[in-house]
Amino acid sequence: MSTENYAKYISEQVYKEKVRGFKDIRINEGLELTSEDYINMLHMYIEDLESHFKAEDLQQIQELSKGTLGRYINKASTQKGQHDYAAGKAMGGEDHDDAETHMDKSDKRKAGINRAVSKLTK
Repeated sequence: MSTENYAKYISEQVYKEKVRGFKDIRINEGLELTSEDYINMLHMYIEDLESHFKAEDLQQIQELSKGTLGRYINKASTQKGQHDYAAGKAMGGEDHDDAETHMDKSDKRKAGINRAVSKLTK
């Protein structure tokens, strides 16, 4: 059996066992596997997985629906307002560290809201 066929055979065995652990796989032929063999098997396994997915499927996974973005904007706007209020209250009590923490969170929410709005308006 050639090395390539042997690697393919091993890859199929690994795939069938759902990668239960390469160290647990025992080869009946008595051949020792090197780390390079394991790496080749992993690459073949990854190629098998990639061949099952189309570029369209991967693109669809990365897209968010308009409803999801709208719900995010509503919830993030509420939380931004709460952080602004908490920051103002902390400044009144002269707790500047707490105020800075709330202002940082508020700024991050504002950036997230702006990002969601830009995705909605594409």
